[in-house]
Amino acid sequence: MKISQLRVGLPQEIETKSGIIVTAIMKSEVSGPVMVTEEGLEGDGWGSPEVHGTPQQIICAYPQENYAYWKDLMPMDFGSFGENILLTDCDEHTVRIGDICEIGEVVLELTYPRKPCATLNKVWDNNEIVKLMSKTGKTGWYYKVLRTGAIEKGMPVKHITQDPSQPTVFEAWMSR
Repeated sequence: MKISQLRVGLPQEIETKSGIIVTAIMKSEVSGPVMVTEEGLEGDGWGSPEVHGTPQQIICAYPQENYAYWKDLMPMDFGSFGENILLTDCDEHTVRIGDICEIGEVVLELTYPRKPCATLNKVWDNNEIVKLMSKTGKTGWYYKVLRTGAIEKGMPVKHITQDPSQPTVFEAWMSR
């Protein structure tokens, strides 16, 4: 696996057809190193920190390869799902709950699948996004931070441990 993009964003008001919402889903690509702390990526935040900013879901990752599926259905650019880390050479079928990954000096633990929320539908004015993410299992996943440090685009993501008895992110999502 490798980081193809790092993205951060702070909460902002977004005008949608259902009214103004506060969200941090609109994240911008970062060039250069970004500090990873136990509170998340430097410069990142959550529109609903009581829901999204827990230690178990500090960093949201999404497989770059999933965007090929979305491009066939709707115009979605990298970062459209509010992910912090866009990864290559992996997907929900190849990573497992409990995976420990090292990115340079940073160590992360994969905690669980990302639960798609209605904010995605509102921001992109499409009521099918959450349904399709749920149906296909193309959800992405969350990491918690075990060791802090700096990461940047292009860095390899190395599995330190992967327990084959643990479910893949796809299996965990589909069994919920």
